Amino acid sequence: NNNGNSKRVQFYHFRIQELLAAESWAGMELPTEKKAEMMVRNTDLVQTGLAPLRFLIQDKIARQVDQGRLELNFRIPGQENLIYKDELVTEWEQWFPRDLKVVSAKLPMLAGGQRLPRSLALPSTLEDIDLDVSKCIGKQRDLTNLGLNEKPSLKRLAVNIDSFFGNGDTFRNFFTSLPPGVTSLDLSAVGNSGPSVANDVFGAMPRGLQELSLNMSKWHSHDFVEEGGDCRLPENLKKLRLTMRRMPSLTGASLLGLFQGLPRGLEELSVDFRFSFRVNSKNGQRATPGGLKTLTEQLPSGLKHLALVFNRFICDEDLIGIAEHLPANLKTLKLDFRYEKHLTDCGIKALGEHLPQSLEQLDLKFALSHRITGEGLSALKQGLGINLRKFSLDLSGMESVKDDALDAVGELLHSGLEDFRLNLKNCRHVTDTGITVVCGKLPKGLKSLDLDISGIHVATDNAFGVIVSSGAATTLESFSLDCSRCVSIKPDGLVKLFQGMGTQLQSLVLNFEGCAHINDAVVIAIGGTLHSRIRRFGLGATGCNLLTHKCLEPLSEGLCRASGVGKEKQDIKICFKGCLQVPTTDVKDFDADDSAPEAFSMKALRDRLMTDQAELSLNFDQRLLKGFRALPTVSF
Repeated sequence: NNNGNSKRVQFYHFRIQELLAAESWAGMELPTEKKAEMMVRNTDLVQTGLAPLRFLIQDKIARQVDQGRLELNFRIPGQENLIYKDELVTEWEQWFPRDLKVVSAKLPMLAGGQRLPRSLALPSTLEDIDLDVSKCIGKQRDLTNLGLNEKPSLKRLAVNIDSFFGNGDTFRNFFTSLPPGVTSLDLSAVGNSGPSVANDVFGAMPRGLQELSLNMSKWHSHDFVEEGGDCRLPENLKKLRLTMRRMPSLTGASLLGLFQGLPRGLEELSVDFRFSFRVNSKNGQRATPGGLKTLTEQLPSGLKHLALVFNRFICDEDLIGIAEHLPANLKTLKLDFRYEKHLTDCGIKALGEHLPQSLEQLDLKFALSHRITGEGLSALKQGLGINLRKFSLDLSGMESVKDDALDAVGELLHSGLEDFRLNLKNCRHVTDTGITVVCGKLPKGLKSLDLDISGIHVATDNAFGVIVSSGAATTLESFSLDCSRCVSIKPDGLVKLFQGMGTQLQSLVLNFEGCAHINDAVVIAIGGTLHSRIRRFGLGATGCNLLTHKCLEPLSEGLCRASGVGKEKQDIKICFKGCLQVPTTDVKDFDADDSAPEAFSMKALRDRLMTDQAELSLNFDQRLLKGFRALPTVSF
C-alpha cells in the first residue's frame, strides 16, 4: 500500500494461481522434491496447495525412462517433521498417467495428524505398490483405508507401517481386504504390539501368496503354531523372510514350531532373530546348549536358499545339529554368527563337514566371535565344492584372527570362484604378511573383490602389488577397497594396482580416509583406470593431506570418460574433506566458463550430468561448487 507495507492477497482465479506456481517452479534451481517442499511452505505465494504436487508428478514422469513407473519421496533430509496438506494423498491421482503400473511413495506427516484422512487415491491400474506411511499412521487403528482392496490388478505390495499400533483384529482385517491376486507381500511393522498369536496373522493372508517378507521386530507374539495344529502360512509360498529382532516373548520352542510348519514347497527362507535373547537361553542370561539343534531337521527338501541370523546364545551343539540336517540341494547359505561368545572351532569343523556340495554361494559372518581361530576356518575347505562361485567371510574385530587364519582363508579360494569378500576390519593381530598371502591366492578369473582392512595399522601396500601379479586384477568387474586408518600404506603398491586394472571394471569404490601417505600419484592412477564401462565410482580421501590440486584434472578427465555412454544412471561419490592442500579457489570455481581454473575443469562432466544420467556427490568441506548448483542430481 502507499505506506510501504504489504499484505497477503488471495487470488481466487485458479489460472492465476497456476501461473504464479509455474513461474515459481521454473525459477527454483533445486531437486524436484525440494521444489515441491519450498512451494508448499511459501507463505507469500498463496496457492491451492496442489499446484506444486502437480508439477512434482509431471516433472518426475518426464525425467523417467519408464513412463509406467512413478517414484515420490517427500522425506526431505532435515525436514522430516514438515507437515503437508491432506490433499496430498486424496487429490494426487488426477495427475497420475493413465497407464501407470508402479508407484513408490514415501509419505510425510499430514495435517490430519498421525492418521490418513481417508482412502488413498491410487489408480486402479496399479500392479506394484510400495508405500511408506510410517509418518502418518501412528495413531490410526485401521489399515483398510489404504484403499488397496480397490486394486484388482495388484500383484506386488510393500507397506511400511512401523509406527502403527495394532492388534490381531487389525492385521486380520488388513490381510483379508487385500486383492486375491496379490502374490508378493512385504510388510514392515516394527514396534507394534502385534497380535498375541502370530499364527492369527498368517492365517488371514491371501492364500495365493508366493513371496512374503514380514518384519515384526518388537512384537509380543510368540506362538507360530496352533496347539495341536500346523503353522498357517500360505501353502503356495516360495520365498519367506521373517525379521524378529527384539521380540521379548520369542523362545526357542516357538521358533522350532515355526520351522516345523513351513510350507513344503518353500525354496527360499530367511530368518533373523538377533537380540531376541530368550531364544536358546535361560531368561536371556545364560545359554542352554542344544536347544536349537533340531532347527533344520524338518526344512523343506526343495529349499535352495537359506539365511539365518542368530542371537548370541548359539553353541557348538546347536551348530552341529543344524549342519547335519542342511538340505542336500542347497544353493545359497548365509549364516550370521556375530557376537557369538559360545561358538568355537568345534562347531565350525562340523559345519565344514556337512556343507552341501551343491553350494554356489556361502556367506559367513563371525565378527567379534573371539573363540574361532584359523584351525576352525581351515576345516571349511572340505565342504567347499567346485560349484562355489560366491564366498563372503566377515572376521572383523576378532581378537583370535592372526596370520595363520588368513593362510587358512587363502586355501579356501579355488579356481572357479568369481566373487570374494573379506572383512578384516580392526583385526589388530593381523599383519601385512597374512594379507599378502590371501591376495596372492586370489583366483585369476575373479570378477568381484571386496577387501576391508581398515584399522590395521601395520598393513602396507605390498599386498596390492600381489593382486596384480596374481592375475586377478585384469578380470575384475567390481572392486571395493577400504584401507581407512591404515597409516603404513604407501603409494607405490596402489599405483601399481590401479595401473594393472583391466577394462572390464564397472564398479570402483575406494576409501583412503586417514591414510597419511596417499598422494597425487595414487589419484592420477585412479583417474587413468576410469573408462566408459564405469557405472559406480566412490573415492573417500578425507584427511589425505598430501593431495594437491594437481590430481584433480586427471581425475575429472577419467570421470568424463566414465560418463560417456549408456542410459543406466551412474553413481559417483567423491570426498576430499580435510585435504588442506587443495586450495579453496581451485574448488569453488567449477563452472561452465571456458576460463575455469586449470586445476580442475569440469565443464564436460557438468554437461553430461545435465542429461540426468548420473548422480554426483561431492564433499569439499563447506566450499560449494557453483557450476553444479543447477543440477537436480548433485548433493553437497
